[in-house]
Amino acid sequence: MKLHVYYDEFGDYLEIYTGNHKQHEFINLTGDTFELKNKTTRRTEGFAIHAFRKQAKELLKVKGVCFHYDEPGDLLEVGIGKPVESYLKNLGEGVFLRTGKSGEAIGLAIQGLKERTKKTLEAEIVLPQEIELSSKSKVLIR
Repeated sequence: MKLHVYYDEFGDYLEIYTGNHKQHEFINLTGDTFELKNKTTRRTEGFAIHAFRKQAKELLKVKGVCFHYDEPGDLLEVGIGKPVESYLKNLGEGVFLRTGKSGEAIGLAIQGLKERTKKTLEAEIVLPQEIELSSKSKVLIR
């Protein structure tokens, strides 16, 4: 499965999504945040956020999905629901799967966001397994 992360540091704009970007419809949630829905299946496949660093210094919640960016550590965290006790599983190449006590996937952490997107602005992260992150009926990554 491929997770696409597009980050423009100059414009402070983040997109994180799965699937084919040409198949996404951008649904405005607030002035700065958009939900990326598949035009055919109507499933949520990602999010786009303007003024990302400013908003994600604290925990940014968008439709049950939480974003946090640690700028000094250059670590992007994406999670489902409220922060809970969890464990990190190293998936390799600076990507970590966050799991709950019972082993369910509840988030991802991506080390080196700026470095990954420095030259081309977009990083394609191949996850070694199928992962489903869902919040109620919303599926972020499958």
